[in-house]
Amino acid sequence: MNRLLTACLILGLGLGLTTYSIAGGKKSRTAAPLLSGDLLKVYKAGKIDEAIKKANALNLNDIMLTLAEFKDAYSKALDSSKSIGRSKTTLILFEKAVSLDRKLSGGSGKFHKAIRKKLSKVHFVMGVDAHMSRNYPRAYQSYRSALSYGNSRARRRLKDLEKKAKSLYEEAYVVKSTSRKEAIMRLNLVTNMISSEHVYYTKAERLKANLEKGSQPKEKKEPSTAGEPKPKNTSEKVKICNDLFRNNKKQEVLECFKEVLKLKPKNCDALIGVGICYVTAGEGETAAKFYELFVKHCPRDMRAPQVRKSLHQFKKYNIKR
Repeated sequence: MNRLLTACLILGLGLGLTTYSIAGGKKSRTAAPLLSGDLLKVYKAGKIDEAIKKANALNLNDIMLTLAEFKDAYSKALDSSKSIGRSKTTLILFEKAVSLDRKLSGGSGKFHKAIRKKLSKVHFVMGVDAHMSRNYPRAYQSYRSALSYGNSRARRRLKDLEKKAKSLYEEAYVVKSTSRKEAIMRLNLVTNMISSEHVYYTKAERLKANLEKGSQPKEKKEPSTAGEPKPKNTSEKVKICNDLFRNNKKQEVLECFKEVLKLKPKNCDALIGVGICYVTAGEGETAAKFYELFVKHCPRDMRAPQVRKSLHQFKKYNIKR
């Protein structure tokens, strides 16, 4: 009888329990949610302050501290999501909040639904940023994460990446006879930006294997630009900037494109180049300003439709400029 009363009290007060299940003949231990009973109902209804007060009144200090920690993480994540260029920080905070939510409720209720919706949005925006900066593998990962949280727009973006992967494969096939290294670089992009079940993933892997079999790699030193004559015009300077971009020299490429803009403030390549650099650095507001200048001065550029789409996404997903 005493054991029964104790069990009833534990369930009613919302103490954390541990459940066991038999799988494959072995006993596996699974941590149950910290909350239960009335306390769980209050929390799942989204009444965090009331849940904290109840836990405090019942002297459930550990649970009260976890609830307070969740409230802090969730509040900071919401504040961060309203700021420009803080997608990475926002993602970290929401991931902490969802982890605490699973610990408290097992992953259900009003908070859980709200966090999933926010994570869907953050992952999608990060995917758009990466897509704009031509970091297709990162865009693929972000869109996949957004899709896992139910973002239907991410599915369409993944289709766009599949089209780009096909284009990159075709480029690789064309340049393989003149530059094996360039071909393999494109093929590596293909295999990191689409599903392994996609037909062009298989084609890229097969072609890459054939190219690597016939290659005889030699170590080459990167060409030094020291002592070389300065570029005579902006076109030559843009070419140098693009080379720096390909070599992932982030700070140098930003300064390089800025120098082009000093010579020619309406240069299309430099405007979008500076914008991409700021997107990569997580400075969405600054990037948006350069994208707007690009759209204004380069309306007929083939990249303009994609830039307009990205600016639309910035506005739509609370990235205020």
